Amino acid sequence: MTWSRCRRGRRMLCGAVIGALAGSVHGQTDFFWASPVDDVWSNSGAWSPAGGPGPGDNAIFDVTGKTEYTCTLDITAATVLNFTLSASVATFNVNDLGFGITADLSLSNGTMRGNSSASGALFVAGNATMTNATVRDMNQLAVLGDAVATGMTFQNIEQWDVGSNGSLTLSDSQLIGVGELNNQGDLELDTGGGALTAIDDTCVGNGKNMSWNGAGEIALSNGGMIMNGSGGNFAVRDGGGTMTGDGKSPAGFTNDGTVSQEPTGRYPGRGSLTTTFADLDFVNNGEVRVAFGEMLFTASTGVTDDNIITRGMWHVRGGSTLSFENQQVDAIRNGAQVEIFGEFSTFNGIEFLDEVGQGSAFTIGAGYDFVTNEAFTNDGLLRVGFDSLFAIQEFGLTNLQNGVLIGGAYEVEGQLQLLAGDQVQFLEADVSLIGADSVFAAIDQLETVGSQGSFALEDGRFFQTMDDFNVVDGGRVRVGQNAFLQVNGQLVNFQNGIFEDAFFEIEGTLQAPNLVINEISNELILDGVSSMFIDGQGNDALAALQRIQQDGILRLRGGRTLLNLSSLIVDGILEIDPVGGRFRSGGDQVPQMSTAGDFEVSNTGELIMVLGGTEPGTFASIRAEGDALLAGESMLRLVIDGTFDPKVGDEFLLISTGGNVFGEFGQFQIDGLGTGLDVELTYLSNAVLATVTPTPGGVGVLALGGLVAARRRRR
Repeated sequence: MTWSRCRRGRRMLCGAVIGALAGSVHGQTDFFWASPVDDVWSNSGAWSPAGGPGPGDNAIFDVTGKTEYTCTLDITAATVLNFTLSASVATFNVNDLGFGITADLSLSNGTMRGNSSASGALFVAGNATMTNATVRDMNQLAVLGDAVATGMTFQNIEQWDVGSNGSLTLSDSQLIGVGELNNQGDLELDTGGGALTAIDDTCVGNGKNMSWNGAGEIALSNGGMIMNGSGGNFAVRDGGGTMTGDGKSPAGFTNDGTVSQEPTGRYPGRGSLTTTFADLDFVNNGEVRVAFGEMLFTASTGVTDDNIITRGMWHVRGGSTLSFENQQVDAIRNGAQVEIFGEFSTFNGIEFLDEVGQGSAFTIGAGYDFVTNEAFTNDGLLRVGFDSLFAIQEFGLTNLQNGVLIGGAYEVEGQLQLLAGDQVQFLEADVSLIGADSVFAAIDQLETVGSQGSFALEDGRFFQTMDDFNVVDGGRVRVGQNAFLQVNGQLVNFQNGIFEDAFFEIEGTLQAPNLVINEISNELILDGVSSMFIDGQGNDALAALQRIQQDGILRLRGGRTLLNLSSLIVDGILEIDPVGGRFRSGGDQVPQMSTAGDFEVSNTGELIMVLGGTEPGTFASIRAEGDALLAGESMLRLVIDGTFDPKVGDEFLLISTGGNVFGEFGQFQIDGLGTGLDVELTYLSNAVLATVTPTPGGVGVLALGGLVAARRRRR
């Protein structure tokens, strides 16, 4: 992973070293550095026994003396099995070369170094235990196994990699001038017992799991930074610690992934521990989640811009506290999000919130109530979860003027309360009422959904209009599963047998008086076997359907059928998707559409049929007791359901008739067909079939979603 603000080290691949690390080793011997004097690795007389360690041996530096001494590596791609350095006066210099340890490194006291951070590399294939020592002046350091560093100093290392199967624990240690510590495994900063981890002129990049344990301090200085990548999780555990900067940019913390503070026990709960971020730039592009204790960001962290949250998601729950010190939050903008769940949860400063900007969201739930006496503006998304109250008092919702609600989205599962007497009669916003217990009293007198508005009922919500109900062209209405929309007056979109304007999606029930729809001139989706579009007496409003106009769309999904029509002309779009939506139909659901008379697809008409399998009820099918009339410029589009893997020889009865099939589809398109497969349409005298065949010549000619001329035959 590349960290855009971190220096990149030159990767010293050192193929001979890496190759040796992967090899098997037998017959190991312990070789000791014989005396406390300077010498080179290749001098056989400097070792005891004489000769020196090879790839299958152990190298040990434990001899002490009154003066410091250095062993300098002078062999290219040297490797040993295990390496131990325990003498405080000893230095092992890898020089400008690469040195490999096939098994484990034990470093206590002493120094391991290179000549400069521009060269020299140390590779450890196993584990590393490092205590009270120094590692410095290298181009690359890599430990493939588990590494524990206590009381260590790491200085002038251009690149340090923790692999995907490895781990690194740093305790009471210093990172000074480490160009990039790149974690793709598990990295723990242990500051227990008041320990200090210093990150000085160093970039720590996390691409996987990183944790901070203990009540000590992480100190960032001289441009030191932590970069939590988009796939990274930075977890604060057993908190109470402090992360500080030196007040100098760019020292700081950038989060593109998740920063979390959660209880180590099974259940979230209130706690007394406080984790503090101070005197550094904290940039949250990802998510900050607080579910235990308190997480405090002082004013010096810059998490707000003039009292406005402009980045990332901030989530607090479980009775915990998220605090921006004494900063108030006036607005959420630029796509930022705030979520607060739980009666005892606290987000200090959010009580001043009076604006949710476009693209941003504010969510409350699980018993958390929000009451404001400010004039409130919502141009983003306001979610009121179950068992929660969002109340706007005194100055009201600025989006609502003269009965017209303009802009923003409102998802209400709990209770949304506006000023007494406020009424929404014309909707140019998005409103969803979710669940039978949702309350939004101001919308009870809704009359019109405007061209920029949408109105949705979900999860068993019942809603009845006071009088007539109109959805302007461009507006949208959705009646979700088990929900019920009852129009007590006239559904204005229905006039003189024509259902026109706007978009309607029905999984539950929409009922309006005197509905006898002969023609569709808008878009209507009936999704699922329980979807009902009925008149005041409970009769199917589409039973007399005769035409889908050129600008009309009818989509039957999830096993919804429309049977025994007198006849049907498709000038617009008819879609039959028996496996789509939330439901899957059974074998008794064939066909999904039938007519007592003719079925016609005109030159402007398009028939979309979804094939989910060869069992009855899993592929689209139409039955006409009269004739099937297919115009020369009509379109047939077959869609292969994503759960279905068609095989050569699969055959689908698309259209069957009691009379004759006249004409052919002039255009054919297929989506989702696998490589090497084709489809052949067969026009019988009384049916249209689709058969899966091999691609002619083994060369694919059907591209996903491509427009093709199907192979046809008449029999």
